Amino acid sequence: MITAIFIVRIASLHRRWGFDDATVEARKVHVNPVPRLGGVAILIGAWFAGSVLNRQDAVAGNFFLTLLMGSLPAFLVGLGEDLSGKLSPSIRLVGMTIASILIMEDLNITIIRTNVGPIDQWFSRAVHIVDHLPEMAKVPHLTAFAWKEYPLTALTICAVTVAALLSITNGINLIDGLNGLAGFSSMLMFLGLGAVAVDVGDKQTASCAFVLAGAIAGFFVWNWPRGYLFMGDGGAYLIGFSLGALCIVLVQRNSAVSAWFAVLLLIYPLTEVGFSIWRRKFVKRRAIGLPDAAHLHHLVYRRIVRTAVGRTSAESKMIRNAFAAPYLWTMTAMSVFPAVALYQHSEILAACAFAFVFGYVWLYLRIIRLRIPNLLV
Repeated sequence: MITAIFIVRIASLHRRWGFDDATVEARKVHVNPVPRLGGVAILIGAWFAGSVLNRQDAVAGNFFLTLLMGSLPAFLVGLGEDLSGKLSPSIRLVGMTIASILIMEDLNITIIRTNVGPIDQWFSRAVHIVDHLPEMAKVPHLTAFAWKEYPLTALTICAVTVAALLSITNGINLIDGLNGLAGFSSMLMFLGLGAVAVDVGDKQTASCAFVLAGAIAGFFVWNWPRGYLFMGDGGAYLIGFSLGALCIVLVQRNSAVSAWFAVLLLIYPLTEVGFSIWRRKFVKRRAIGLPDAAHLHHLVYRRIVRTAVGRTSAESKMIRNAFAAPYLWTMTAMSVFPAVALYQHSEILAACAFAFVFGYVWLYLRIIRLRIPNLLV
């Protein structure tokens, strides 16, 4: 919070860099230029808290600080976009990919279980667990791949891990379109992740999740409701990448946690990614990297909330921005709560995940066709 205050207070000194101009694009839903450097505040807050954690629990602190270090390439390309607005999607994707490779190498984070029988049987051929590591090791066990015997399987595991990390990283960035939306949603996800980690006795993952939730909370009070500070691409990439990595770690280490827990926990941003790719590529016939104003939160802002608030004055625009986010918070909670309650039951988690996707598409189409459910107005 202290770092966020500092960034807001010195905003006038860096107006040429890191500001989100409300008049540049039609998809903007704020009134005045706002600094996009909230990610810097989140990173510094998380780093400070991680240093404190390192003094209390060296293993957990070492793991967390290494996670932040591995996330830096993703954060830096996002920060570069926040400062310049000129980094192409390809360059940002390269930064996220480098971060994914670093985190797999340094912390041994890989998707070795999906709770889908045939896939798990195929993956298990190339995976070996090495126990009895030194007490100060960053990870409690090491996953070794049989590259010589099963190169295709090992390569597939690495590719799936990178794809998963890229998806959730971009997913958090896509839902960062309203004051407080990405911040509160990601806090809910981190708290749900931490709760399950506590229940299965994974104190290291729980500590990391709670530290990141706290860092986001310090930013959130300046982001919602009035939007004095934006998360920016740097903050969204940092949060999304860390969230994805910790979900993979929790499933990788704890057999009691279904892989479908991570899917349901993250289903809102993941659905946003998949639906956005489909909408841009096959409906609008345009490049998938080009931004648009057709996300679900934009529709809620324009077609549901304005019914109650109005749409004329700048103050009305700000109020609509603040009131739209709770609609999507509720939707996030509808995935996080069952994920936490049912983290051991793969079949039910999978059914809930598919039900969420169906509900998302149904609601999107109803709003597009101006057949908004009365319950939402």
